[in-house]
Amino acid sequence: MACAFFFGDMENEPGITDQTKPEPSARSLRGKRHSKKQGELAELAFIYKAASLGLDVAKPWGDSGRYDFIVDSGTRLWRIQVKSTYNFDGYGYRIGTYWKSTTKHVCYTAEQVDFLAGLVVPEDVWYILPVPAFAPRKVVAVYPHRSTDHGQYEQYREAWHLLKDDRSASHATPDSSLRSK
Repeated sequence: MACAFFFGDMENEPGITDQTKPEPSARSLRGKRHSKKQGELAELAFIYKAASLGLDVAKPWGDSGRYDFIVDSGTRLWRIQVKSTYNFDGYGYRIGTYWKSTTKHVCYTAEQVDFLAGLVVPEDVWYILPVPAFAPRKVVAVYPHRSTDHGQYEQYREAWHLLKDDRSASHATPDSSLRSK
């Protein structure tokens, strides 16, 4: 199944012409990896995936908040931070669960976000992680390439249902100012 976006610089790929360009895929996010651009492309992929699953997605104005999106479950609004990774250590992929202050890396808290949506770009796999599942860790390891692995976070692989289900409140505490009326 093809994805909606091509994340790369096809102009610099040897042997690639308009006729031979691959179908879009999050796996295609290659070429120069600028973290800002990679993050923007991951956010686009998140919007597409969430909307294709019937979720309503809103983008807050500006980028100074700790969350990238608000997802409306129908009865609740969730604050979502999107992250992406290529960081493979030979065994698993590493997803950062922190933001950078001027002096250090700070783990996201339930007061800042409800879920972290992590895209493992080479595998084209999402992890929908409630904050209590990873805090206070600054990095989580995931293993999407190992179908038999029962890693700590594998229950959150493609767990988009958590954003639709009010019972997810037991895993995340939405900001009362974001609750639907």
